This record gives sequence, structure tokens and C-alpha cells, in this order.
Amino acid sequence: MRTLESELATALSSVDVDRLSQLWADDFVSTMVDGHVITGKARLKALRAKKPDAASQVTNENQKIEIQAHDDWAVVLVTSSWIAAGKPVGDPYQATHVWAKRNGRWRLIAAHISEVKP
Repeated sequence: MRTLESELATALSSVDVDRLSQLWADDFVSTMVDGHVITGKARLKALRAKKPDAASQVTNENQKIEIQAHDDWAVVLVTSSWIAAGKPVGDPYQATHVWAKRNGRWRLIAAHISEVKP
């Protein structure tokens, strides 16, 4: 799970739509930090349309990962920050990720993201 979470953070940072489409299940759904709900397919479409330029590059760094793994599913709590020019952008975030093992592959099926206030 830690490797998958690291790959997810890297794919989000680099807007690697191809890798995200491999990590996210076809029925993936996410509740974003502002409260709106979006399907994986809709989010991938939006990411394809809006490739960031190098000047606006931010990276996602995971600070804490807590894993509750079971046979073919796992819940992962991830605390992370977005970093630009070596400095945090906004408050840290906590994501609750639900992973399921389908056809021998782990895929992210749901995410809920919230800001962590100091």
C-alpha cells in the first residue's frame, strides 16, 4: 500500500493521467476538499484538458500514512501537503483512500479529501 500511495502522489504531482487511470478503478469516485464529488472518468478528462506548465509545478508530499489492510481491500489515511518552490501551499490535507483488489490488482475505488486545520 505504501508503494501505491507513493505512486499515486507522484502521478498526481506530475499529472500523469495514464498512471492515474491505472491506479484508479473504473468506478472511482472522489469527494474533493471543497465538497464536490467527481468520478474518476470526469477527473481524468479535466486533467487531460488542463496540463500544468513547469512554472506552476507543485508536488504532493505524503507526511503520514496509516494503513488498515484486509484480504482484498484496504483503508488508508494519508496526510500530505502540496509544495511549490520548496514551500507548503495552504494547509495539509488528509485523504481517506479505499483500495480494492480486483482481478489481482489493487485499484483505488474511493477518496475523501479534507484540509487539516492547525
